[in-house]
Amino acid sequence: MKLRFSGVARRELNEAAIWLELQEVGLGERFLEEVTQARRLILGYPDAWHPLGPRLCGAVTSSDSAMGRS
Repeated sequence: MKLRFSGVARRELNEAAIWLELQEVGLGERFLEEVTQARRLILGYPDAWHPLGPRLCGAVTSSDSAMGRS
């Protein structure tokens, strides 16, 4: 299984990390660590996620749970 971010998604990810870092030192880094962990889980357990479309799946992350989004 391949997991790739489009160029637009990669830019948005980086912009979000920069914005978060400006809000609180270390927050952008924690965000990127969460994305990296989610990516590892997706690659390790590709059939474990809820299908959202033909080539799209979704998962609840620990940050989602902490914010009450489950």
